[in-house]
Amino acid sequence: MAKKNAKVVIDDADEKEAPAEVQEVEAAKAAAVAKRKATNDAKKEAKEKLTAYLKQNPQFKLAKELMLLIVTAAKERKPRAESINETLKKALIEAGEDGLKEMDIFLKFKIGQPEMSIKTRLFVKVKEAKERVWIKFFEDEGVYRVIATGPNMPKDWDGYIPTTEESL
Repeated sequence: MAKKNAKVVIDDADEKEAPAEVQEVEAAKAAAVAKRKATNDAKKEAKEKLTAYLKQNPQFKLAKELMLLIVTAAKERKPRAESINETLKKALIEAGEDGLKEMDIFLKFKIGQPEMSIKTRLFVKVKEAKERVWIKFFEDEGVYRVIATGPNMPKDWDGYIPTTEESL
């Protein structure tokens, strides 16, 4: 289905009016986006006015401090929190040859076998081939180990194999 001005398009020749709920949701989304854009524009304009005023009036007692706050606030970005996938990948790499026990992963990350099978596939299926981490589960020991890292698949690998299209 393609979206065309709040109408549901099934075929190019067959257009029907979208249900009222869909139109309300689309209108609410558009209003939220417009409000966010207006707020950001107002903040940008206020910052520009304050900066211009402080440059024209350096005798203002706190002019230097305010200019410093304005400039550093614009430049500073808070680092984003590390995701569970990144934390798990680091923990597995740091564990090295010993690997991580299934129960330790469950207790620390709340991830069981089904979720770990997905994670092992995700660690191989990354955009950059050099960032791949090849993880294997040794069932008899109950341990997940990193077999290899990087673009080259390990010799005895029997898990997920990325295709060239997916690795782009």
